[in-house]
Amino acid sequence: EEGKEERSGEYSRAVEMFLQVTVNNCDDQELLIQAWNKAVELCKKFVSDKSIDVVVLVCDRLANIGRYSQAGELFLSVNKIKDGLDMLILGEDWEKARHITKNIEPRYEQYVEDAYIQYLKERNKPEEMQSVDPDGALKMYMEAGEWDKCL
Repeated sequence: EEGKEERSGEYSRAVEMFLQVTVNNCDDQELLIQAWNKAVELCKKFVSDKSIDVVVLVCDRLANIGRYSQAGELFLSVNKIKDGLDMLILGEDWEKARHITKNIEPRYEQYVEDAYIQYLKERNKPEEMQSVDPDGALKMYMEAGEWDKCL
């Protein structure tokens, strides 16, 4: 028992060391991601009481460097579904977000669809909007004066 705690302490220190690698002291994104993933991996295997906190920290860091899809997948790996979907939405990974709502967590299906419609409106993509919100697409065409597409 004592030896296990001792090893656990070593793993905790290793996790802390991997988490010390930040954008402030490393310019290599791949190296950052490797270090952070190693911290998560060690936590999940050996320091499980800290794993959720470490996952949240790493996801925040991934989002800060624009790796939203990776952050989303990591959140999903610890069943933080809403947080995972939010990251997938930020990363514009609509296919994966829809897959999650269709196959894992259907209660967020409308949430993802609403976010997708908002995304299409903000980027003025009426062609894509037609399949999810025909009235919204029509309105976009009218606002743009594209009357021939309204027929």
